[in-house]
Amino acid sequence: MKKERLTYRGAIIESLEKFGDAEVADLSKDYELRDTITKELSEYMKENFNAIKENAFSEDGMERYQELQKYFTFMYR
Repeated sequence: MKKERLTYRGAIIESLEKFGDAEVADLSKDYELRDTITKELSEYMKENFNAIKENAFSEDGMERYQELQKYFTFMYR
């Protein structure tokens, strides 16, 4: 419901929302969806954050999820 309330989403908010969707997919054991979301998210982050631009994220979905998890644990937990 909160997603509809925001009229502007910057790159940080977009990334947080996408990672939240990946977390829900992981907890629901929908690993295919999780992997799709994390693939899109890793590409999105490389395009929008200079500090991550050169990072090489894993092609393995679980490893990529864990790599991204490190960023988001630092950012908002």
